[in-house]
Amino acid sequence: ANVVHSVCWTSNYLAGASYRYAFLKKTGAPPEKVAAARARADQLFEAVYRCQLVTGAPGLQARGYLIGHGESYEERWNWGGKDEWHQGAGEYDDLRWRGDPSHHNYSDAVHGLAQYYDLAAEGEQKERCREAIHALVSYWVDNDLKIYDFERSRIPEPILGLTDGKTLNTRVMMAIAGARVAHHATGNPKFKAVYDQLIEQYAVRNLREFETEKDFDDAEHVFCHLENLFRIEDDPEILRGFRAVLDGLWGNHKDDAHS
Repeated sequence: ANVVHSVCWTSNYLAGASYRYAFLKKTGAPPEKVAAARARADQLFEAVYRCQLVTGAPGLQARGYLIGHGESYEERWNWGGKDEWHQGAGEYDDLRWRGDPSHHNYSDAVHGLAQYYDLAAEGEQKERCREAIHALVSYWVDNDLKIYDFERSRIPEPILGLTDGKTLNTRVMMAIAGARVAHHATGNPKFKAVYDQLIEQYAVRNLREFETEKDFDDAEHVFCHLENLFRIEDDPEILRGFRAVLDGLWGNHKDDAHS
C-alpha cells in the first residue's frame, strides 16, 4: 500500500539509520552492534538508490516498486495512477515501479542520501552514494530545473513550483538544499552554479525573517534539509539566512503538539 510515498519514507528511515550508526560508532558501542547498524544503513541506501536504477533512465526516480510482473492493483482497479506503472529495466525486470515523480520525492531522497553520505557511507558505498546523488540532482539541474516523467509525455514538474522569482519559500529551499548537497558530495561546479544562483536570486544572505503559510508537509522537508545544510555550509551570511528559515518554520509549528 502507498507505494507512491515509498521512496520518501524509506529516505527518512535511511537518515535515521545513518544517525544511529554514527552515534553507536562514536560512543564505542560493541563492534557487532556497530556492524549491524552499518549493514542496515547500507541496505536502506540500496533500496533508495534502486528507485533510480529500476527506471533505466539515469536520475529518473521511481516513487516506489513492488516485486512482480504485470499489472499492480492500482492498474487492475483503474485507480488514478494506472498509467504511471512500468516494468523494471534490465536486471530489475522482476520489479514493477510507480512513476509520476514529484519535487517532494526528489527532496526526501536527497535528504536521506546526504545523511547517509556524511554519517554512514564508507568505502565503495561512499562512491555509490556519490553516484546516486549526482544522477538524482542532475536530473533536474540539467533539465532547466524541471522534473520530467518517464515518457516525457506530460508537462514537467518545475522544481521551484509557483514563484515570483525573488521571494524565498519552502519549495525553493528544497531546491537550494539539493544543489548544495550535490556540490558537497561531487564537487561538480554545475551544482554550485545553481546553488549560487538561487542564493543570490532569493536574497538568502540578506534574509532576516522568513514567513510562510503553515504547511506540515513542506516544513518537514525543510527541517530535514536544514540538518544537512547546517553541517555542510560554512558561509556565515548564508547560515544566518538559513537560521531565519528555521526560526520562521519553528514559529509556525512549535505549538502543534506533535513530535
